[in-house]
Amino acid sequence: MPIYVPTDKIVDERVLASFYRLMSERAEQQGFSSIAFPVVGDLSLSDVMSAIKDQTPSGMKFYKIAMNLANFGVARGEKFVGRDTVEAAVVDSYKNWLRDIATDRIAPKLHDAVLERVIVEHPVEGIYWQRADDLIRRRELLGLAEKEELRELENSLSPKDYTACREAVKAKLIGNELPKVEQKYIIPGTGRHFSYAFAEIESGSAKGMELYEKLVELHAKFKFRNAA
Repeated sequence: MPIYVPTDKIVDERVLASFYRLMSERAEQQGFSSIAFPVVGDLSLSDVMSAIKDQTPSGMKFYKIAMNLANFGVARGEKFVGRDTVEAAVVDSYKNWLRDIATDRIAPKLHDAVLERVIVEHPVEGIYWQRADDLIRRRELLGLAEKEELRELENSLSPKDYTACREAVKAKLIGNELPKVEQKYIIPGTGRHFSYAFAEIESGSAKGMELYEKLVELHAKFKFRNAA
């Protein structure tokens, strides 16, 4: 199932990562260096990635191809909104998108952070969780005794402590990462990042309404009622 994003006019780092990984795999299968792998005509993967990152006209065309290959898409259908008030659904769709990016960023370090939290909050059980984690990481290399030890740990450890810690740690990590994401992504044609835009829109300022109109213009689903 595709991952849907509000617009194809802003480059999503997850698309680039997935596209690069996919093309690198194809390059390896065909005996090419991933950087030199011809992707579009004579253009190499490196050329295409650079064009997308620079958001050149041709780069944004390549980006739409990359979205499709990476299993990303934009929301379908149309929903009309007025120009006089801010439609919360428009702003929320961008906020949810940026939160998804932050969630993706913290995913690689989530488990280790949770394990640290479990050890601190549940010292006794934490020792066994840490041991089970070590055995799981080496599962393919375990001897019979360690396999039996792991089986006993998996049967005895309750997931409740881990799950409770995971939710708290995940929320904290996302909370720390989200401002970085909102400040990284720039709204095309404005020079303003999303953190600034959200604050201005919430304040109800004239600048906020101007930025809101730009968000509607960029959105794949929302349109102004009186748009031509």
